[in-house]
Amino acid sequence: MFSKNVILWALVSALIISPLLSIAEEVVMQEDSSTDVCAPFANGKVDADMFQHMLDAASKGQLYQIEAVSSRMGFCIDTPLGLIEGNFKEFKGGFTIEPNKKGVSGQAMMVVETESMEVPGQLIRSLLESESFLDSEHYPEMLFVSRGFYWLNEKEAVLVGDLTIRDVTKQVGFHVVMEELDEEPGESSQRIYVKASTKIRRSEFGIISMAPMVSDDLSLCMHVEAVRYQNTDNT
Repeated sequence: MFSKNVILWALVSALIISPLLSIAEEVVMQEDSSTDVCAPFANGKVDADMFQHMLDAASKGQLYQIEAVSSRMGFCIDTPLGLIEGNFKEFKGGFTIEPNKKGVSGQAMMVVETESMEVPGQLIRSLLESESFLDSEHYPEMLFVSRGFYWLNEKEAVLVGDLTIRDVTKQVGFHVVMEELDEEPGESSQRIYVKASTKIRRSEFGIISMAPMVSDDLSLCMHVEAVRYQNTDNT
Protein backbone atom coordinates (compact mmCIF):
# COMPACT_ATOMS: atom_id res chain seq x y z
CA MET A 1 0.00 0.00 0.00
CA PHE A 2 1.25 3.49 -0.90
CA SER A 3 1.22 6.14 1.79
CA LYS A 4 -0.95 9.22 1.40
CA ASN A 5 2.20 11.37 0.98
CA VAL A 6 3.43 9.27 -1.95
CA ILE A 7 0.03 9.45 -3.65
CA LEU A 8 -0.20 13.21 -3.04
CA TRP A 9 3.29 13.75 -4.50
CA ALA A 10 2.39 11.73 -7.57
CA LEU A 11 -0.71 13.85 -8.14
CA VAL A 12 1.24 17.08 -7.74
CA SER A 13 3.84 15.85 -10.23
CA ALA A 14 1.18 14.85 -12.75
CA LEU A 15 -0.83 18.05 -12.45
CA ILE A 16 1.87 20.71 -12.00
CA ILE A 17 5.47 19.62 -12.32
CA SER A 18 5.20 17.43 -15.44
CA PRO A 19 3.58 20.14 -17.59
CA LEU A 20 6.24 22.64 -16.49
CA LEU A 21 8.99 20.21 -17.39
CA SER A 22 7.41 19.64 -20.79
CA ILE A 23 7.28 23.39 -21.43
CA ALA A 24 10.91 23.79 -20.39
CA GLU A 25 11.94 20.91 -22.63
CA GLU A 26 10.09 22.45 -25.56
CA VAL A 27 11.86 25.78 -25.05
CA VAL A 28 15.25 24.08 -24.98
CA MET A 29 14.43 22.19 -28.17
CA GLN A 30 13.41 25.41 -29.87
CA GLU A 31 16.65 27.09 -28.86
CA ASP A 32 18.76 24.11 -29.91
CA SER A 33 17.01 23.75 -33.25
CA SER A 34 17.14 27.44 -34.08
CA THR A 35 18.72 28.14 -37.47
CA ASP A 36 18.22 31.90 -37.39
CA VAL A 37 20.77 33.31 -39.80
CA CYS A 38 20.95 36.53 -37.76
CA ALA A 39 21.84 34.87 -34.44
CA PRO A 40 25.65 34.73 -34.99
CA PHE A 41 25.71 38.52 -35.32
CA ALA A 42 23.60 39.44 -32.28
CA ASN A 43 24.74 40.86 -28.93
CA GLY A 44 26.63 43.82 -30.34
CA LYS A 45 28.90 41.87 -32.70
CA VAL A 46 27.87 44.14 -35.58
CA ASP A 47 26.42 47.63 -35.85
CA ALA A 48 22.84 47.75 -34.53
CA ASP A 49 21.48 49.37 -37.70
CA MET A 50 23.07 46.74 -39.92
CA PHE A 51 21.75 43.97 -37.70
CA GLN A 52 18.25 45.45 -37.85
CA HIS A 53 18.51 45.69 -41.63
CA MET A 54 19.21 41.94 -41.71
CA LEU A 55 16.15 41.25 -39.56
CA ASP A 56 13.96 43.50 -41.72
CA ALA A 57 15.18 41.74 -44.86
CA ALA A 58 14.29 38.38 -43.33
CA SER A 59 10.73 39.53 -42.69
CA LYS A 60 10.45 40.70 -46.34
CA GLY A 61 11.81 37.49 -47.85
CA GLN A 62 14.98 39.25 -49.08
CA LEU A 63 17.47 37.31 -46.95
CA TYR A 64 19.46 34.37 -48.29
CA GLN A 65 21.17 32.01 -45.83
CA ILE A 66 24.47 30.37 -46.74
CA GLU A 67 24.34 26.57 -46.89
CA ALA A 68 27.65 25.39 -45.49
CA VAL A 69 27.26 21.84 -46.84
CA SER A 70 27.37 22.98 -50.47
CA SER A 71 29.64 25.99 -49.96
CA ARG A 72 33.37 26.64 -49.62
CA MET A 73 35.37 29.34 -47.85
CA GLY A 74 39.00 29.19 -48.91
CA PHE A 75 42.35 30.95 -48.91
CA CYS A 76 45.76 30.59 -50.51
CA ILE A 77 49.23 31.99 -49.82
CA ASP A 78 52.67 31.61 -51.43
CA THR A 79 55.37 30.02 -49.25
CA PRO A 80 58.82 28.45 -49.75
CA LEU A 81 56.94 25.13 -49.89
CA GLY A 82 54.83 26.36 -52.77
CA LEU A 83 51.24 27.63 -52.90
CA ILE A 84 49.32 26.56 -49.78
CA GLU A 85 45.56 26.31 -50.18
CA GLY A 86 43.11 25.78 -47.35
CA ASN A 87 39.45 25.81 -46.44
CA PHE A 88 37.35 26.69 -43.42
CA LYS A 89 34.65 24.13 -42.70
CA GLU A 90 32.60 26.09 -40.17
CA PHE A 91 31.02 29.39 -41.23
CA LYS A 92 27.65 31.09 -41.12
CA GLY A 93 26.03 34.08 -42.71
CA GLY A 94 23.86 35.39 -45.45
CA PHE A 95 23.08 38.03 -48.02
CA THR A 96 20.24 40.47 -48.44
CA ILE A 97 19.20 40.81 -52.07
CA GLU A 98 16.87 43.69 -52.79
CA PRO A 99 14.68 43.90 -55.91
CA ASN A 100 16.52 46.84 -57.48
CA LYS A 101 20.09 45.86 -58.30
CA LYS A 102 20.98 49.23 -59.86
CA GLY A 103 23.56 51.22 -57.98
CA VAL A 104 24.21 50.18 -54.37
CA SER A 105 21.98 47.71 -52.57
CA GLY A 106 21.99 44.63 -50.39
CA GLN A 107 24.23 43.53 -47.57
CA ALA A 108 26.32 40.55 -46.47
CA MET A 109 27.43 39.21 -43.11
CA MET A 110 29.69 36.22 -42.54
CA VAL A 111 31.49 34.73 -39.56
CA VAL A 112 34.19 32.05 -39.96
CA GLU A 113 35.57 29.81 -37.23
CA THR A 114 39.36 29.84 -37.61
CA GLU A 115 39.84 26.52 -35.80
CA SER A 116 37.85 24.79 -38.55
CA MET A 117 40.75 25.25 -40.97
CA GLU A 118 41.69 22.38 -43.28
CA VAL A 119 45.14 22.46 -44.93
CA PRO A 120 47.51 19.77 -46.22
CA GLY A 121 49.58 18.53 -43.28
CA GLN A 122 49.27 18.92 -39.53
CA LEU A 123 52.52 20.93 -39.33
CA ILE A 124 51.19 23.61 -41.67
CA ARG A 125 47.88 23.71 -39.84
CA SER A 126 49.62 24.11 -36.46
CA LEU A 127 51.68 26.97 -37.86
CA LEU A 128 48.68 28.82 -39.34
CA GLU A 129 46.67 28.40 -36.14
CA SER A 130 49.54 29.54 -33.92
CA GLU A 131 50.07 32.98 -32.40
CA SER A 132 52.33 33.82 -35.34
CA PHE A 133 49.42 33.75 -37.79
CA LEU A 134 45.68 33.47 -37.07
CA ASP A 135 46.10 32.73 -33.34
CA SER A 136 42.91 30.67 -33.30
CA GLU A 137 43.00 30.19 -29.54
CA HIS A 138 42.61 33.90 -28.80
CA TYR A 139 40.80 34.92 -32.00
CA PRO A 140 38.44 32.05 -32.86
CA GLU A 141 36.45 34.01 -35.45
CA MET A 142 36.91 36.10 -38.56
CA LEU A 143 34.07 38.50 -39.32
CA PHE A 144 33.00 40.22 -42.53
CA VAL A 145 30.23 42.83 -42.60
CA SER A 146 29.51 44.54 -45.91
CA ARG A 147 28.48 48.09 -46.67
CA GLY A 148 26.67 47.04 -49.84
CA PHE A 149 26.82 45.51 -53.32
CA TYR A 150 28.02 47.96 -55.98
CA TRP A 151 26.46 46.39 -59.06
CA LEU A 152 28.43 46.47 -62.32
CA ASN A 153 25.82 44.57 -64.32
CA GLU A 154 23.07 42.00 -63.72
CA LYS A 155 25.47 39.38 -62.36
CA GLU A 156 28.65 41.16 -61.25
CA ALA A 157 29.24 43.43 -58.31
CA VAL A 158 31.89 44.72 -55.94
CA LEU A 159 31.06 43.83 -52.35
CA VAL A 160 32.64 46.41 -50.06
CA GLY A 161 32.81 45.86 -46.32
CA ASP A 162 34.83 45.49 -43.13
CA LEU A 163 36.93 42.39 -42.54
CA THR A 164 38.05 41.64 -38.98
CA ILE A 165 40.97 39.28 -38.34
CA ARG A 166 42.70 39.09 -34.95
CA ASP A 167 40.55 42.02 -33.74
CA VAL A 168 41.95 44.24 -36.52
CA THR A 169 39.32 45.63 -38.92
CA LYS A 170 40.11 46.80 -42.45
CA GLN A 171 37.94 47.73 -45.40
CA VAL A 172 38.13 45.26 -48.30
CA GLY A 173 36.35 44.76 -51.59
CA PHE A 174 35.31 41.39 -53.03
CA HIS A 175 34.70 40.87 -56.73
CA VAL A 176 31.37 39.04 -56.85
CA VAL A 177 29.61 36.97 -59.49
CA MET A 178 26.06 35.96 -58.60
CA GLU A 179 23.75 33.52 -60.38
CA GLU A 180 20.24 32.23 -59.74
CA LEU A 181 20.00 28.44 -59.43
CA ASP A 182 16.22 28.01 -59.74
CA GLU A 183 15.02 25.68 -62.44
CA GLU A 184 11.87 27.71 -63.12
CA PRO A 185 12.81 30.96 -64.89
CA GLY A 186 10.80 34.06 -64.17
CA GLU A 187 9.97 33.14 -60.59
CA SER A 188 11.39 34.80 -57.51
CA SER A 189 14.74 33.11 -56.95
CA GLN A 190 14.82 30.67 -54.03
CA ARG A 191 18.49 29.70 -54.37
CA ILE A 192 21.54 31.67 -55.51
CA TYR A 193 25.20 30.92 -56.18
CA VAL A 194 27.80 33.49 -55.17
CA LYS A 195 31.45 33.44 -56.17
CA ALA A 196 33.62 36.10 -54.53
CA SER A 197 37.35 36.74 -54.23
CA THR A 198 39.75 39.35 -52.90
CA LYS A 199 43.39 39.79 -51.92
CA ILE A 200 44.56 41.28 -48.63
CA ARG A 201 47.90 42.04 -47.02
CA ARG A 202 48.26 39.92 -43.90
CA SER A 203 50.65 42.47 -42.36
CA GLU A 204 47.75 44.95 -42.17
CA PHE A 205 46.07 42.53 -39.74
CA GLY A 206 49.16 42.11 -37.57
CA ILE A 207 50.35 38.87 -39.20
CA ILE A 208 54.01 39.51 -40.00
CA SER A 209 55.72 36.19 -39.18
CA MET A 210 58.10 34.58 -41.68
CA ALA A 211 58.21 37.60 -43.96
CA PRO A 212 59.49 37.90 -46.63
CA MET A 213 59.79 34.13 -47.12
CA VAL A 214 56.01 33.79 -46.85
CA SER A 215 54.10 36.21 -49.08
CA ASP A 216 52.38 39.18 -47.51
CA ASP A 217 49.53 38.70 -50.00
CA LEU A 218 46.72 36.41 -48.88
CA SER A 219 43.95 35.52 -51.30
CA LEU A 220 40.46 34.87 -49.96
CA CYS A 221 37.71 33.24 -51.98
CA MET A 222 34.27 31.81 -51.47
CA HIS A 223 31.97 29.68 -53.56
CA VAL A 224 28.67 29.56 -51.74
CA GLU A 225 25.10 28.51 -52.28
CA ALA A 226 22.46 30.40 -50.38
CA VAL A 227 18.76 29.69 -50.00
CA ARG A 228 15.99 32.18 -49.37
CA TYR A 229 15.49 32.35 -45.59
CA GLN A 230 12.05 31.36 -44.36
CA ASN A 231 11.22 33.38 -41.25
CA THR A 232 8.85 31.27 -39.16
CA ASP A 233 9.26 32.79 -35.71
CA ASN A 234 8.92 36.53 -36.42
CA THR A 235 12.40 37.30 -35.05
